[in-house]
Amino acid sequence: MEKFFSSIEHQYLKISWAKILGKESLPLDHYKVFRAATNFSYILKDDLRKSKKRFGSRSGFDEKKLSQIRKHGIESYFGSHDEFRKAVKQGEVKIFRNPFRSKVNNKKIGIPQGLPISSVLANLYLLEFDQNIIHEVVKELGGFYRRYSDDIIIVTDCQHESKVEELVMSLISKYFIAISEDKTEVFHFAKGKNGSVKGSLKFKEGSFSYNYPLNYLGFDYYGDRTLIAAKNLSKFYRRMKVSIKRKTKVSAKLEPDQMREKPAVFFRQLYRIYSNSDLERYKVRTRRISLTKNRFGEYVYKSKVIPKPMKGNYFSYVKRASRIMGEPAIANQLRNHRKIFNSTLKRRMES
Repeated sequence: MEKFFSSIEHQYLKISWAKILGKESLPLDHYKVFRAATNFSYILKDDLRKSKKRFGSRSGFDEKKLSQIRKHGIESYFGSHDEFRKAVKQGEVKIFRNPFRSKVNNKKIGIPQGLPISSVLANLYLLEFDQNIIHEVVKELGGFYRRYSDDIIIVTDCQHESKVEELVMSLISKYFIAISEDKTEVFHFAKGKNGSVKGSLKFKEGSFSYNYPLNYLGFDYYGDRTLIAAKNLSKFYRRMKVSIKRKTKVSAKLEPDQMREKPAVFFRQLYRIYSNSDLERYKVRTRRISLTKNRFGEYVYKSKVIPKPMKGNYFSYVKRASRIMGEPAIANQLRNHRKIFNSTLKRRMES
């Protein structure tokens, strides 16, 4: 879909939300959440950097300050609400309002894509659309339908292709949403003599192209095999190289009296994130802050370090995907990760 989250119509969202609850209007607590999601404000992450250059290479963050904040068990760019308000008042941080507007009446529309509740709102917003498609495609044509937020996949016989396309286009317009033609793709699959699915054929501009995979939710489906999308793997390696570069830069800036003959690169965390290791062996230290009354009746802050196991990394995700899909080839897609990690680290250390 084209600009799905920024096109959500607020009034229809509120009506759909209330209908899910079986109410004519939203209860007060739900309405406050609705207002926060639709009448939102935001700041730019670049405004939190040490230098606010808009172009060229961006400077880093004040790592010393962030480290001091984390010691208090807070994951934030500011140590307190008062510090944030002071930064806004002094103009160090600029507040931006909802920029999305309807082309028809210039009213505010849209919600942020990164909210914890965004995916829920996206699903309830098009719930009626889902029900209509399921009735027409799944029940009437014997097809298959899935939607994850703004990503839709429909599987049906080739003879129903034009009918399904017309149905989707006619229904989606009722919800103030447009289908992105650039992202809409048609693939044809056929079964072989042994019952297996042959390679995919991408249909575009009246002709077929071979060996173009159907991409959905981060996976490439070729018909005879399924793999993690190549762009996702590239993104993983790109993040890994950037993280190594950042760690080596920090080590190079250490004071001379803190330096050894070679810069000390503390890459244990990098290794846990970007290695195919048994994460159950590792523990993450977290600091819990609590208010405790002392013997004088005063409340004081007390901190306690609590070790907990690592939640997982990209490799555990790959292993799980390979197991669930019954596709051993997925597990082999990161077979060169150690070589790339070590060569990148060596190159950065030498430079």
